[in-house]
Amino acid sequence: MRTLSGSFVYEMDKNVEPAWEVEPGETVKAETPDCFNGQIKSDEDTLEDLDMTQVNPATGPIYVKDAEPGDTLLVTIEEIKVKSPGVQGIVPGFGLLQDEFDEPLVTVHEIDEEGIEFEGKKLPVHPMIGTIGVAPEGKPVLCSTPGAHGGNLDTPDVRPGVTLKFPVFHEGALLSLGDGHALQGDGEVCGVSIEVATTTTLTVDVEKETISTPLIEGEDEFITLGSDEDLEGACRIALRAMVDYLSNNTTLSPQDAYKLCSVATDMKVSQVVNPLRTARVSVKKEIVEKFQG
Repeated sequence: MRTLSGSFVYEMDKNVEPAWEVEPGETVKAETPDCFNGQIKSDEDTLEDLDMTQVNPATGPIYVKDAEPGDTLLVTIEEIKVKSPGVQGIVPGFGLLQDEFDEPLVTVHEIDEEGIEFEGKKLPVHPMIGTIGVAPEGKPVLCSTPGAHGGNLDTPDVRPGVTLKFPVFHEGALLSLGDGHALQGDGEVCGVSIEVATTTTLTVDVEKETISTPLIEGEDEFITLGSDEDLEGACRIALRAMVDYLSNNTTLSPQDAYKLCSVATDMKVSQVVNPLRTARVSVKKEIVEKFQG
């Protein structure tokens, strides 16, 4: 199995030369730096000293053979190994309560087999990837920003055992990933999770079908995602995608799929701190199966 490391991008862009080429069905390991690119090593390090041009790197781009515009890129996350320590903090001007918490703060958290050290207590490790996506259709998009291409989704469901599906806009898809978290709650409300470097094992594949927004298939549920300038808009995009998914994959009409969403799906907030907000809608596979065939 190959290990992909040493090539990072700070924006997802169709014009960036790919660092690696992989075959459909291939499994690889990707070394991803934390969102601060290793610049914070102790509680004494300050946010003022950060080189902001080095923030939010993503390992890539990865060219996937046979991926063509109109296809769907499948990315199965097999394993995420987090690296200690993790970094968290408060960034002035960032976070949902930024007007109340405007003093910069950096905290480095040790991580071991017992969990994450947090103010003398242990919190569980639930690793996830914050930023993952393909080259967007039009202009380059910073890795800090989510959209129809994926990007900085900061969605806790992007974890081992799930398969992410992305619309392919350009030949090879140009996949990139980074911004690992050892733990994140829905909303990521202060703007920073337990930020970690990772070794992430993933399998990539290609489907000859078309989708418009990222999807997640878990062990027992399907999840649609939406990102927009405000949370209501993000919810609307995610819901529209779920209505489309249900009406395209069951015997339900769009009207009946919309009604089903009101009684059998869950709408959740992924993050409220990035340049675009992200929401998601999930449905249990057992519900979908009732309306198939």
